[in-house]
Amino acid sequence: MVIDEFFKQFIDGYLFGDLQSMAKVTVPQGKTYGGVGYPMVATTLTGMELLGQLLMPDVDPFDPTRGNDYFLNYWNNYFSKNNPAYTGLDRIFRQLARNGISHTFVAKPGILVEKGTNRQMSLDTTRNEIYIDCIVFYKEFEDSYLKLVKPIVDGALGTFLTTKSNMQTRLDNFGSAYTDDSTRLFSALPALHVSTINTTRRAQVPVSPFFLSQGVRASGASGSRGPVPTTTSTTTSTSNSGSSSVPPASVTVPYPNPTPFGTLPPKKNP
Repeated sequence: MVIDEFFKQFIDGYLFGDLQSMAKVTVPQGKTYGGVGYPMVATTLTGMELLGQLLMPDVDPFDPTRGNDYFLNYWNNYFSKNNPAYTGLDRIFRQLARNGISHTFVAKPGILVEKGTNRQMSLDTTRNEIYIDCIVFYKEFEDSYLKLVKPIVDGALGTFLTTKSNMQTRLDNFGSAYTDDSTRLFSALPALHVSTINTTRRAQVPVSPFFLSQGVRASGASGSRGPVPTTTSTTTSTSNSGSSSVPPASVTVPYPNPTPFGTLPPKKNP
């Protein structure tokens, strides 16, 4: 894939598009939790690792064991360069926030996630606590991308730590490694139940009306974008006169505006 197309689809589209959508999610009425604070922080941090890999100044083959190096490359050379308040916090965010949430969906002690406060990250060295508003954090990440990374992809003039050509080579290596991994795992699949492999007759299950009309490809590493293969069961209702059928109405669920709810509420007077 050409680097420009990759950034259009996977970075501007999936990565920042998903973050923008998650930023609009609020805690459901009558609930205490569910504001997708953790998913936003996890997506932001893994996005940094992805960009850090593509922005490495060399063209060494992609190495899945160097995730920490890739993350630190973006954090130190791009993110904290654009947001100096985060300087020196690379490892604590990597190990306490990123690793905790990604591996067990629980941030390690000292990481408190807020949402909708519009407050910048703050560090309390007395209580060993960091407060992160996931929307502010995502926007700071996006700002560093637009100012320091997008110009490289767009071919702007300037002095950069890497080149667009290097990024293309690293993307090719990255794609080849993932393709090899996928081929190896699919070829090693055991005998499966027929219902698992028959994609032409995917059974529908009863779900909340919220999920109706959601049958589109949300994201994916490969394959053409378009409707997700599915079997649609459509029912019709007959009018009182019995002369016509009325198709079911589609359900549209608008995104609510952010409110100051956090995944983990901060202590008072941080």
